[in-house]
This record gives sequence, structure tokens and C-alpha cells, in this order.
Amino acid sequence: MAKKYIVMSILLFVVLVNVVGAYEVALVTDIFVDTPTIAKGYTVVSDDERFYLGIRPEVLAVETRVVVKQYDSDQFEFPDGLRAVSNVYEFDIFNKEAFQDEKPLIIRIKTEDTDEGKQMYFYNGVIDEWVTLPSKVKNYDIIDSVLHLPYSKMVV
Repeated sequence: MAKKYIVMSILLFVVLVNVVGAYEVALVTDIFVDTPTIAKGYTVVSDDERFYLGIRPEVLAVETRVVVKQYDSDQFEFPDGLRAVSNVYEFDIFNKEAFQDEKPLIIRIKTEDTDEGKQMYFYNGVIDEWVTLPSKVKNYDIIDSVLHLPYSKMVV
């Protein structure tokens, strides 16, 4: 009986790991935004220095943790005819009540692709698809946008 329980537990663990851990995180940036930083604003930069999350002064109401995860875009499926020219970045402002969405977050992604026709996308889990964000291409390899959400997955 004990052996059967152990085997079933191991099988359940393997299934859960495969379902929950579907994407392999390459790098994580994890910071704590304190009260003095809330007053002056802060830019969270990914480990590869290609994703920038600009938090303007007073966008956060209280101190909170902010995490940026970086994924290889090859792990994700995109609509037909679209290909990622950047990694996928996921940011999370952990204390959702700290986020005041009157002022947007500023998002910048740098790519090595010089095509001017690039667009920034965020993943909408409610409708299960990548949605275009109004964005602006600068210097061919920098894409800027704004977002009024405390959590998102982004890609160019």
C-alpha cells in the first residue's frame, strides 16, 4: 500500500511539474521598490538589458516587490505570419493594490532586428492570444509602449 502511494505521488508530481512549469525561465530580475523610490520613480531593467519597465513617480501607492522574468521566445506559439524578434518578458508588480493605473507603466524592448514594421504585443490570458499594443519604433531597434496593467507578458 505504501509503495502504491509513493508511486502515485511521484506520478502526480511529474504531471504537475510538466503542466505548471511549461516555460523555462532564462533569467529573473527581482527588486523591492521602497517609499523613497516610489516618490522619485524607477526603471527596472532585465538581466539581458533589453527590457525596461519604467515606473513613474507615484505610480505605486505602497512599497512592493517587482519581478521581471525573461524567456526564450522559441518556447511560445505566435499567430500565423508572426515571429518574435525579442525574448518574451514577463513583469509582475506583486502587490496589485500598490499599483495606481492612472499613470501608465512605460515599456521599452530593444531588439537586434532593424525592420521598422515591428509591433509590441502582450499576452491576454482571458482570450488566450497575443494582442498588439500601440507602440513606437525608435532607431529601428527600440520599441516603446505604455501599459496600465500590474502584470503582463510582452514580446516584439
